[in-house]
Amino acid sequence: QQQQQQQQTNLLEAGEEATSITTEEPEPTLLGYIIFCTVFWFPLLKASLMNVNSKFVAIMSICVTSGMTYIDERYVFAYVQSILLIAFHTNQLMLPLEEKEKSSYEYMMLPLMSALPVVLTGWIEAMYCTAFYQSLGGHVLYDACIIVSFLLYYISCYRYHRHHHMQQ
Repeated sequence: QQQQQQQQTNLLEAGEEATSITTEEPEPTLLGYIIFCTVFWFPLLKASLMNVNSKFVAIMSICVTSGMTYIDERYVFAYVQSILLIAFHTNQLMLPLEEKEKSSYEYMMLPLMSALPVVLTGWIEAMYCTAFYQSLGGHVLYDACIIVSFLLYYISCYRYHRHHHMQQ
C-alpha cells in the first residue's frame, strides 16, 4: 500500500493526474463458467436452434463458453452476437428442403439483408468505437442497423411477393 501511495505521489509531482488504482478482476471460477453456460448460452442457443437436440446444444454451449475465454473484453459483444446469428442461420440451413423451396426468396435474403449488416456493424463498433464509430452515434448506430436491416428485409419480401403474385 505504501508503494501505491508513493506511485500516486510521484504521478502528482510529475504533473500527471492520479486516477483510481486499477484492480485486476478475479478470474471466473469453474462454477462461474458452468452457471454462465447454463443460464446464458444454453437458453440463447436453444432458442436459435429449436430443431436441434438439447444434448448437442449443451455441447455447443460449453464450446462457446470456453471460446469466450480467449476473446478480449472489447470484442465480447460482437462475439456473442456473431455466435447467435451463426446459430440462427445454421438452423435455417437445416430446414427441410420443401420449406426452403417454398420460401426460397426469404431464405436467400434473410442472411444477406438482416444478418450481414448487423454482424458487420457489431464488429465495427467493437473494433473502432473509440474513433469514428462513436462520432457517428456509437451503439445507437448498431441498434438502428438492426431495425433498418429488418425493415428493408420485410419490405423486400413484401415487394417480391406482391410483384410475383401480380404476375400470376
